[in-house]
Order: sequence, then structure tokens, then C-alpha cells
Amino acid sequence: MEKNTGLLRIQVQGKEISQFLPEHREREMLPVIARVFEQGKKFIFSSEVAEQFLNFSQVPNQSRIRSMIQDTEFRPLFDIEGEVAAVCILIHDVTERVIRLKDLENLNRSFAIAHKALEEANRVKTDFLANTSHELRTPLTNILGFVELLENGLAESEEEEKAFFSNIRESATHLLDSINNILRTAEIQAGKFEMNLRPVNLGEVLSEVQARIHPEIKKMGLDFAIEMEDFELAVLVDYEEFKQVLINVLDNAIKFTDSGSIRVVVQRAGVADDRAEIRVIDTGHGIDPEKIKLVFEPFRQIDSSTTRKHGGTGLGLSISRSMMERMNGTIEITSPGLGQGTTVTLRLAAVW
Repeated sequence: MEKNTGLLRIQVQGKEISQFLPEHREREMLPVIARVFEQGKKFIFSSEVAEQFLNFSQVPNQSRIRSMIQDTEFRPLFDIEGEVAAVCILIHDVTERVIRLKDLENLNRSFAIAHKALEEANRVKTDFLANTSHELRTPLTNILGFVELLENGLAESEEEEKAFFSNIRESATHLLDSINNILRTAEIQAGKFEMNLRPVNLGEVLSEVQARIHPEIKKMGLDFAIEMEDFELAVLVDYEEFKQVLINVLDNAIKFTDSGSIRVVVQRAGVADDRAEIRVIDTGHGIDPEKIKLVFEPFRQIDSSTTRKHGGTGLGLSISRSMMERMNGTIEITSPGLGQGTTVTLRLAAVW
């Protein structure tokens, strides 16, 4: 009694309940009591109170009174003629039960979220294994096929023979890129990846990257341009890894741009021009803005239909973000929406 009301039994026994009810409680209870008298049925309602059910203004030590969640039961008491003669009011402290139920609900919710995440992880893993198998098998099959043609002397001219070698080189490069991406991901996750940071001239590395992607640009019939204001602009990076980041970003732009153009815009940025900003702007498929955050997740392919058409392991952008972070830079992707192109922005500290 004292625990739930702050009053001793001797203080309330035999007295009118209205003497102890706060006004808002009296307004709640009196209609319920009248209903029980009228209908002869018990009634229960629950409430959460920041003060006790009874008025504790007379209690000296109010700090002992705690908040609780109550089930208040109004039970009719009948006389020998079957008429309601009185109403018995029982107050049950159900705080612990409600807390346990809420804890159980939260636990079930956590289990459901974890289960959904596990299912998604399994799906991503399955897709990754299927895509990787395709990414490794396809170039190997091409290489073996062209090698067999060359071994059997089936090239009809010197020009066709050169085309066979060119196809072998292209397939081997594609295969090497896929293997390197897988190995890089493993090294990054194991914390074994090391970098050699040094000043690198952006014009030089972009020229090398342009030579690397030129055959694919030409094959796709895309317009390509590098726009650079300061040809002396340099950044502090690991040369090979930064080059791979640029290749990954440009490969994606080429892969998802069926027609139109790809531009690389390089300029100084920041309050004191102390940052280098490289933007790769394409007129390709674009990305649903709500799905942009997914593109940096390892093994993730946003659209399985484009994966089947264009290939890829889903590691390139994830690796690129890790590389940029290790070089104290950032990578950001923006797109107005599907069919409206994509812009990838790299930012690094400028050396001079």
C-alpha cells in the first residue's frame, strides 16, 4: 500500500476515496464507477502515472514515491438481490510486466532486423560469387580461345593476328583488374594494406590513365575530354593506388554510358585553393538518389540487370573510397536521377 500510494493503510482505511483523489483522477474514475453500477460488469483501464494514484501531498518523504504503470480494476459487488451494492477498486502495479513486454518487443525487433541483414548479406554474397565467377571465367575463356586460334594458324591476315593479340591483351588486363580488386579488398579488410605517399602531378597520372582507357572509349564511341586549369597541380598520394582509383571511376563511367560524353574536370578548390578537386562527369544511366549510398558497399551491385549486361565484381567503388580515405581524401557521387548522368568528385590536399 505504502509503496504504491505513499500513504499508510491506517491513513486511508474507512475514509471516502474522494479525500485522496487528485482532481484529474476523480474526473476519470467517477464516470467509470457509475458505469459499473449501471451495467454490473467489471471494467479495467491502464494508465502510466508520473505521480501516485492517490494524493500524496500529506506524505513527508515524497522522494520515496515512484512512478508506475497501473491497471485499475473496477469490480462490482452484489447484494443478495443481485443488485450492485458497491464497487471494489483494485490498483495493480504492472510496471515490471510492461517493461518486460517492451524489452521483449525490442528484442524481437532487433532479431528481425538482424535476420533481414543476414538474409541481405547472404544475397549479396551469392551475387558476388556469381559475378566474380563470370568476371574471371569470361576473360580466361576469351584468352584461351584466341590462343587456340593463333596456335592453329587460323588468323587470315597479319592484321587479324594483331586483332587477336589485342583481344588477348584486353582480356588479360580485365582479368588482372578483377583479381587486383579482390586482393585489395582482402588486404584492406585484414589491415595489411600499405601506401607510399608522395607528390604526384595530376596531369601526368591523368595522361597515363587516359592511355589506359582510350581503347574502350573508342570502342564505345564516346566523347572524352580532360579540362585542367593548372597543369602544375600536384597531390600527395600513392601513385599506383591513385591511378587505380581513377581507372575504377572512369571504367564505371564508360560501363554505364551508352552514348554521349565523359569529362574529367580538374581545378583547385577550398577556401585558400588548398584542395585539388577532380570531377568525372558522364551522361550515362544515372543513379536513383536513394540508392547512391549503396554504391560504396563492398560486393554490392545496385541493379542486377546492369550487372548481367556490363559485368563487374562490385568492388571498384568500395576500394576507391578506402584508398581515398587512406590518402586523406574523399570521394562523393551525385546524380539527379536515372537517365540523367552521374558525377564522381575526388578531393585531395594540393601539394602546390
